This record gives sequence, structure tokens and C-alpha cells, in this order.
Amino acid sequence: MNRMTRVNRSNLMARGRSTLRIALYAAIASGSLLSSATAQHIFTPIATSGRFQFLPGSVGGINDAGEVAFRAGHSNVLGVFRGSGGAAPAAVALANGPLGYFLGHDLNLRGQVGIWGLPPSGQLVAVSDGSATAITPTVLGAPLTDARPPAVGDLGIATFWARIAGASGIFRFDASGTSAVALAPLALGGYSWFCEEPSVNTVGSIAFLGERGSGVEEIHRIHGATGADTLIAQSGAGYIRFGHRTPINQRGEVAFLALLAGGRESLRVGDGVNPDRVVAETGSDFLSIGPRFAHNRCGTVVFEARLPGGLRGIFLGSDPASDVVIREGSYIGSKKVVGLELGDLNNGDAISFSAVFSDGTAGIYRAEPRIPTCEPCPWDLDGDGDVDGDDLTLLLSGVPGVTGADLLALLAGVGACP
Repeated sequence: MNRMTRVNRSNLMARGRSTLRIALYAAIASGSLLSSATAQHIFTPIATSGRFQFLPGSVGGINDAGEVAFRAGHSNVLGVFRGSGGAAPAAVALANGPLGYFLGHDLNLRGQVGIWGLPPSGQLVAVSDGSATAITPTVLGAPLTDARPPAVGDLGIATFWARIAGASGIFRFDASGTSAVALAPLALGGYSWFCEEPSVNTVGSIAFLGERGSGVEEIHRIHGATGADTLIAQSGAGYIRFGHRTPINQRGEVAFLALLAGGRESLRVGDGVNPDRVVAETGSDFLSIGPRFAHNRCGTVVFEARLPGGLRGIFLGSDPASDVVIREGSYIGSKKVVGLELGDLNNGDAISFSAVFSDGTAGIYRAEPRIPTCEPCPWDLDGDGDVDGDDLTLLLSGVPGVTGADLLALLAGVGACP
């Protein structure tokens, strides 16, 4: 084969790949790939608008048991509910109860939901499973003047942003009480402000975004047992600024959305040691990414994005054709999806999301992969792939309020993760 033949064949193959990619994008935009776009997942309805009234931001977390938390109106009362499909969702808290008007719907494996409440007595942060509620109406002895719903780890440790007299901060809330992780403008870390969406993992490690007085944005992870502070990413080192979300997984990795030079958005995962892993970037494949994204202990990342044609979808990777979970224009049953919002991702690769349909109805759903690539391993607290003595040490040293049932469950799970 001469050089000209090789070049012509190479050009022909390149044109063929380009033509195929254009055809895939056209099929996505037209809706002709509806069956293949949803063939990899099974969709289970958790709640529908026939019984509930949904608002933007209704869908919440999904735990490893497949329960989904959501916020909705029911019988003219706003509430936080959780359900797994089949049986009617259970109320965790109602606005006509002691918590007053509230927001929040992060959900852990114990069925606890993080809630911000506004009863007549003032603001509070709560962790509730529907039958028992732990509440912090004050921080460092001062009443809350502003707060946001807490994120809740599987062992009941919560983190939240709040404002008290003279300062705002990131706080930790557990069985032993409430403590400050970082404060602004006070001395804990020298920060000037914080993003209002910190995250927490099972062992209580907390990730958050803050800005130093010099104007540098930084993403930090505070270890739950040792308190060690690890810098995950900062602006000025290839990143211009960051999106507000910083979800942390069981391994202590933090996902974040960064703005790069030239206006590109890049969704990445970092641990403060190894080079950040690129999940997806804007360009020819995605017009925009976010604002919601999540990841699990195996490194699976799910995110919202808008395609160049304008349709929004939920994706698991950088290829909008092969990595789509669901997108606008797809069908769930006989209903055409015209709006989507991502909730969360659990350690079994199941995804919570909300959908709005062309007939005006809406619902909260769980998407489960037909072939999951990850399975829960809840007692692998250090994220190293097995349950051993190191995890037992972390449980005993870093988690207040450990029960005998917790210890027995960890011992029963000793060995390699699935």
C-alpha cells in the first residue's frame, strides 16, 4: 500500500467517524434514539403529581437501599417525604409540625433527612428520620441568623452552612453536638466567604468551597477522624473559579465544576494528591454542564448538561450518545419528558431525578442500571476497597454515638468489597 492510499483511507475513516457522530447527534435531537437512550436503565416512579405537588428543586438524595427523598406539597401541606416505589412515600417532616416551614432532602442509609426549619422560635437545622429528630437551634452558643439544609452522612454526621452574629461558617453536627469547621471572617482558616453547599461522607469528612481574603477560591477536605485539612483545588492554578457544589465520596474524593481559560467548563474529581480526573468538558459535545452532579465510592459520576441543540439531559460520561441516562425528548412509558432535574447517585449506581412531561404532569424517579458497575460497601469507611481493622478504628475514633448494631454490622462485613 503506497502513502497516498494510506492517507486516503485515513481520511475516509475520519470522514466516516465524523458522519456517524453527526448522525448520532441528529438522532438525539430528533428523538429517534429514544429506545436506546433509555435502554441501559430501568425507571421506577417514586411519586407522581397525581398525589403530590412539586416545586423546582423537589428531588433529593437516594440512599444505598434505593430510597429517594423529595420535597412536595401533599394535602395542602408542604413536606419532606421518602419512598422507594410501590408503597406510598412516608412523611419525614411536615410544615404544620414542630419544624415549621422548611427546606432540605438529603437522605442517608438510616433514612435520616437533613432539614432546615423555620418554626416560630427561629431558624434551626435538623436531622430527622420521621420518628426522631435531632435539632440545633444555636451554633457556638449563638442563635442562627441564616442557614441552609444540611448534608447528612450515612452514620448521621451532618454538615451545613450557617450565619451567626458576626460570622458565617461551615459547621459539623453529630451526636456530640455542633462544632465549627471553618469560619469567616473569624480566625478559623482566614476565609472571607463560603459556598453554602458543603458535603459530608460516612466517616464525617467534609468538603467545602471558600475564598481567602486574597480572592483565591479554594476547595478543602477536612478529615472526619483526624481533622487534617487537604487542599483539593484552588483558583489561579489552571482554574479561574468553581461552581458551588463539592460532593465528597466514601474514598474522600471531591467532585467539582471548574471554569477554565477561554470560558470552558470542566467537571473533575480530585483527592488533593493525584492529578484531577476530567469527567466531561464543554465544547462540541456539551453546551453547559451542571449545576447538579454527584459521584459514588467507585468513581462513577453523574451530571446534568445541555447539548448543543438546547436539550438538557442526565449523563454518566463525556459521550452524549453512549453515556446518556435520560434526556428531554425521551419517553418514560408513554410520557414525553420536557424537563429534568438530577437528584443524587448512590453506591449501587442508582440515580434519583425529577421529570416534567409534555402533558403537564411530573414525577420523582429512580433510574437503575441494568448492569451496575458498583455495589455498596458501607463499612469501607476509608474507601480502600475492603472492610478491616482500619475501618473499625475510624468508626470508634471519628463517629460519636456509635451503637452496638453499628459494630456488629461492620464486623459482619469484614473482607473485600464486592
